Amino acid sequence: MLSNMHSFSTPVCYLLVSVSAGYFLQDAGDIIFSGHALGSWEFLLHHFL
Repeated sequence: MLSNMHSFSTPVCYLLVSVSAGYFLQDAGDIIFSGHALGSWEFLLHHFL
């Protein structure tokens, strides 16, 4: 597994990446659409890095 990390994947890996990406997209959208993006730009920057 450690010697072949770039091509190793399982269904659980896909699930974790999907849930994490969905959370970050939802949270970034919430920050933008709620109008808090100007006051908390560092949180928005954190979501895009």
